[in-house]
Amino acid sequence: MEQGTIKEISPKEIKSITLLSIEEVEKFPREILFSNRSWWLRSIGCNPIEAAIVFCDDGFVNISSSGVYDDDYSVRPALIFNPNSSNLGNGDIVEVFDRKWYYKDGMALLVDEPLTYMAFREDWRADDANDYEKSDIKKYLDNWFKKKKEE
Repeated sequence: MEQGTIKEISPKEIKSITLLSIEEVEKFPREILFSNRSWWLRSIGCNPIEAAIVFCDDGFVNISSSGVYDDDYSVRPALIFNPNSSNLGNGDIVEVFDRKWYYKDGMALLVDEPLTYMAFREDWRADDANDYEKSDIKKYLDNWFKKKKEE
């Protein structure tokens, strides 16, 4: 895979952090999606206790058999940039928060080691167990992002 330019950016240029959706994952080259472990998406799965993941070995999305309580999946977040704040091109590698991120269409996908491995939501019996906005991962990412912006 041809890589773009490595660029450093200011944390001030970053608006927020999230997990990718199925639609967003499909915009990335397949080889960027490979990882040492399968990883969570913010998209819901086939039923209320499942969330979508990306398989580590082939980069394909799975919307079934990924129980939100499973802590064997990794967290690979995406950064959302302030509109028109960066002069980045698709394929550029962004260095920020002591990590390398792959830039694509206004987002940067983490390409080095995952931040952590954790359950999407431990309270899997909740009616909305696969709702990203109420997930344990969202709380974790929001706290991680806040701490990194303060450093």
